[in-house]
Amino acid sequence: MFSLSTFITRPICYTYILLTGFVFSQNLTVRAQLTVNESQSASQLASLITGTGVAISNVSVTCATTNNGRGYGSYNATSSNLNITEGLLLTTGRANTAIGPNNSGSAGSWSGNNENATLPSSSTKTLLQNYSGKTVYEFCKFEFDIVPQGDSIIFDYVFASEEYNEWVGSNYNDMFGFFISGPGITGDANAGGRKNLAKIPNTNTPVSINTVNNGTNNNGPCNNCGYFQNNSNGTSVQYDGFTRNLKAKSAVQPCSTYHLELIVADCGDRKYDSGVFIEKIRSNAVTVTGASIAGIGYDAVEGCNAGVFTFTRGTVTNKPLTVNYWLSGTALNGVDYPLVGSILPIVPRTITIPANQASATLTINAYADGIPEPAENINVSLFNTSCPAGPGSQVSINVRDSIFPTLTPASGTICQGSTGIQLTAGNASNYTWGPAADVSSTTGTTVTANPSVSKNITVTANLGGCAESKSAYITVNPAPADLVPNAYPAEACLGGTAQIRVPGSANGVSYQLRTSPSNANVGPAVNGNGGMLSMMTGNIFAAQTFNVYATNTVTGCARQLSNTVTVTVPGTPSQVANHNDARGCFTSGSNWVHFTQPGTNRIIASINPNGQDLGWVDVQEFVNGSPINVPACGTNPATQPEFITAALGRRWVVDPQTQPSANVNIRFYINNTDFTTLQAAADVNSNPNDNLSGIASLGLSKYSGANEDGDFSNNCGNGTTLLFGQAQNGTVSSLINGFNSAGRYVEYVIPSFSEMWLHGFSPSAPSPLPIELKSFDAVCGNNGVEVLWTTASESNNEYFSIERSADMNAWEEIARVAGAGNSNGDLSYSYTDTRPLAGVAYYRLKQTDYNGDNEIFAPKSVSCTAGAESTWSVYPNPVSDVFTVKIASLNDMAGARIQMLDMSGKTVKESNVNISEGENYIQMNRDGLAAGSYIIRLMHNSNQALSPLRVIIR
Repeated sequence: MFSLSTFITRPICYTYILLTGFVFSQNLTVRAQLTVNESQSASQLASLITGTGVAISNVSVTCATTNNGRGYGSYNATSSNLNITEGLLLTTGRANTAIGPNNSGSAGSWSGNNENATLPSSSTKTLLQNYSGKTVYEFCKFEFDIVPQGDSIIFDYVFASEEYNEWVGSNYNDMFGFFISGPGITGDANAGGRKNLAKIPNTNTPVSINTVNNGTNNNGPCNNCGYFQNNSNGTSVQYDGFTRNLKAKSAVQPCSTYHLELIVADCGDRKYDSGVFIEKIRSNAVTVTGASIAGIGYDAVEGCNAGVFTFTRGTVTNKPLTVNYWLSGTALNGVDYPLVGSILPIVPRTITIPANQASATLTINAYADGIPEPAENINVSLFNTSCPAGPGSQVSINVRDSIFPTLTPASGTICQGSTGIQLTAGNASNYTWGPAADVSSTTGTTVTANPSVSKNITVTANLGGCAESKSAYITVNPAPADLVPNAYPAEACLGGTAQIRVPGSANGVSYQLRTSPSNANVGPAVNGNGGMLSMMTGNIFAAQTFNVYATNTVTGCARQLSNTVTVTVPGTPSQVANHNDARGCFTSGSNWVHFTQPGTNRIIASINPNGQDLGWVDVQEFVNGSPINVPACGTNPATQPEFITAALGRRWVVDPQTQPSANVNIRFYINNTDFTTLQAAADVNSNPNDNLSGIASLGLSKYSGANEDGDFSNNCGNGTTLLFGQAQNGTVSSLINGFNSAGRYVEYVIPSFSEMWLHGFSPSAPSPLPIELKSFDAVCGNNGVEVLWTTASESNNEYFSIERSADMNAWEEIARVAGAGNSNGDLSYSYTDTRPLAGVAYYRLKQTDYNGDNEIFAPKSVSCTAGAESTWSVYPNPVSDVFTVKIASLNDMAGARIQMLDMSGKTVKESNVNISEGENYIQMNRDGLAAGSYIIRLMHNSNQALSPLRVIIR
């Protein structure tokens, strides 16, 4: 390494390069390390700088060898601040000196031991000294022959030197030259027919340290400094400065041979090193591409869609470019399309790319010969065997007889009134569909076809100038006939079923009954029979609308019949039947079916078929008005009054379409006066066995045989008398919410139906029931619903079951409480349901004795969950003396009464109160009531306004 003080005056030597480029800023970008390889051969380096569209041959290197290594090699600058990638590096010293960082201002090396020695004479030395007028001390030259495909060659380069910046404007200027010679090249003065391409863009000035810089301190004056990069303290490159964004370029004749000499040299002395980085050399080769005239990449089509070949050169110049090309392919020139040039395939055709234009086009229109044939092709090639730069671009266009539009599906089947079928066309750019009335759109790739009758749907496919049509035949199957269903009866019994009838049902069509509007299936589908078709609804508890869905079992076409059918049911019965009332209903399922007189809605009887289908059941009640004295068969009522039985002054005849195959439950309804009148009549006759101690003493006489004529005695000898004890009894209002007339019910389990009577029959009556229930209730407590009951006596009582229901149809057992076995005094029981149902819930008591017999008592309703209803509570609870009743009411209740009942159901305390809408607080005291449990209830207009509560007094 030499210091500046050792240098003397140095002659100037210039850099010469022909180039084009752009001005960039001088900001230094610090990047990672430059890499250099001095070990590669000349042919390897030639391959490294061979770009597209050129062929390089006859490579040689003339370069002095330093004491430490070679002055040339390859480089990779992708991680440096040189703004180039990779290629050939030529230097005036050693190639590895180029590797950063920039830690010296005078890096350099030379061959031999005499740094001032001059070169022996040579043609290259003569060229350089004649061209520059300076003394050349050392040089490195890389030369070769090059053949371009196009009409120009170009490459990027960077010239770098340690003579930047301190020797700017001095006589010490190392030189770089890129000399080209060959056809059409006009040489520079003193260059022996060669032209130097290393020049400032748009000038004839060679590139050198003195022509590209920013002054000696990088602060001006600027000499083409847009092409200069200061590298002081750079981390990736050793040289103090270098050029940027420079290109070497020359016009050439395609496929001609040229000679290039790339040279860098020491001028003035051998000391500070310089180097030139050369990227890949490339030519603007012509390429050819093919497409159809439609411009969307489809093949050419005979008679309507031309093939277009486009010839494009890489660089636009101000000179026209004539290109040779060759035609071939299975489509014959002059036969399948108009003749282009010579008919001989081996003879090249020519096309000229005009001056200042990038491309020219060749358009070929294939003849529509009407001959069906496979796809043919037309090939265009830029192949030239005499061009070592390569065969050039090739392309092929297919020629088809048709655009071959597609239409899927090719046919289809739909149902009349359906949503239609989707059709999709392809292989064209746009489509027209018809008939317009039968498609969802007349344009587009995909449409929905929905004709009302079978027909062709046609699409015309358009591509470029081509238009072809295809059709799909759509078969339209008719939907089932739109029949008018009806209901029989229009009003079903509450809890009963109805028939939905379809008149004129068709063979081959299935009919499915559905609820409306939810369209939930009701039962299985039923096949049409050519006439009236009947389908059963499920059990109906409120008005329900139905529809019928008809399906052709062969074609699958279906429709919902237009008319819906609504089946109504009666509301809450208003009173017990008392006028020889009658009612017929379809009866099935596992719930109670209530028979009420149409119009008056008086309740006659209720039947639970226990899962059986009894078909149509007629129930008629005959009212005699007063009890009937019935003599026993074979007795004389005048002389044997002790055998006369008093029967209720009403009887029932139940006539089912299908007699049950297992036991069913039946309930009869009577007025309170019916029972008291019968009880009085039974007491005065001479038969001690028909006395009635209570409603539970009523037995059932059911006759089998043909004498169902209302005459009790006519069954003697010809009919069989069957006696049945009760399953349970109670008030009608306990069964039917809202029933507003006094009445009682009695329930029996029987195997079949006929004419039936109620009467007392002590000798044959069933054994006394195991318990006498004194009270039973369900009330709201602090921890849930409290179920409370008291018995007056118990006999053979094993346990009680507490059952719960949300609808009084489906019951679940939630607890069992052990009975006392036998007892003659009052016993109180309770159970708390800590997880009550939301809303109104129903609780009932079922008693079971030790031999398995059981009795079910009437249910109670209660609601203890918060909701859109009035609520109330008592605090404190348990009560010592004074307590408060809080009532949150949704409305005013004038003249209400708060009652307290003991566990036997007796009212022990009553207060009149006026309740206002909103929160009410009423203070009460125990008034001497004994410790124990009590029921508190709120009454308004003779109705229980809120669910009762349990209060404990200590």
